[in-house]
Amino acid sequence: MFTDYASTLREYSIFGDKRLSERFVAMIAGLGNNFGKSIPQSLGKPSQVKAAYNFFSHKRIEYQMITACERDRVVFHIRQSRPAVVLAIQDTTTLDYTGTRSAKHLDSLTEPHLKGFYAHNHALFDAHGVPLGMLDQYQWNRPPQTIGTKGTKGIQRRRPIEEKESWRWVEQFDLLQDTFGQDAQTTFIDISDRDGDVHELLQNRRCEHIHYIVRSRGDRSEHQTHRTVRQALAAEQPVAADYAVEVQNHKTKVKRSAQVELRFGSVVIQAGYRPKGQT
Repeated sequence: MFTDYASTLREYSIFGDKRLSERFVAMIAGLGNNFGKSIPQSLGKPSQVKAAYNFFSHKRIEYQMITACERDRVVFHIRQSRPAVVLAIQDTTTLDYTGTRSAKHLDSLTEPHLKGFYAHNHALFDAHGVPLGMLDQYQWNRPPQTIGTKGTKGIQRRRPIEEKESWRWVEQFDLLQDTFGQDAQTTFIDISDRDGDVHELLQNRRCEHIHYIVRSRGDRSEHQTHRTVRQALAAEQPVAADYAVEVQNHKTKVKRSAQVELRFGSVVIQAGYRPKGQT
């Protein structure tokens, strides 16, 4: 399966060298067909293993080239197949390399001694949840000297949103709109968890066929009223549906049934607080 996928990437390779492109395709096929195994286990032949390591250490190779290759492939596929709906899902995962030999060369995660990267993925799916491909992936980590130091939180609050880690959600939503802004034959729905609940994202929609669903991190207030969104919906909107879901206690692992009511409507929410001088 991954052999066929890898071959589709060949024409989108932008490494500036035919040999690098061929090496990339062969490496993706080998790693994909042996998912979860190490590079030597996946590629087998010493010559192929050496070629893979040479590719990763090549001075002309940047990881953005690989993500751009996959993005061009999936954009072409969507424009050719013209699906009615595409789900664009953003989420962040942690790549923890603390116990590896390379850890000493890396910056930190949540604690100075934890080494690795955060990878923010923006994946595209069809309406049935079948993966179409990756739109983008953004990686970062934190200098250890900035973690847990006195006054860090206050400095963080005063920084412009563009310099904060939360900017990744806005930036990725912009990328979706920039990429598919002219593809009005398809409805795109960008989906974020509560980390993406920043007002800059909510007010940044500019394409009629591109929407978002963001899990709220709290009960926001209506603009020019003292009511919360939940209070406004409860007062003005009828129950559209109700259903039961099974939830599990994270500590005791005990499961219970929770009854959920669905209400929806339009409200204008109050913009989040920003320090003086910032919009």
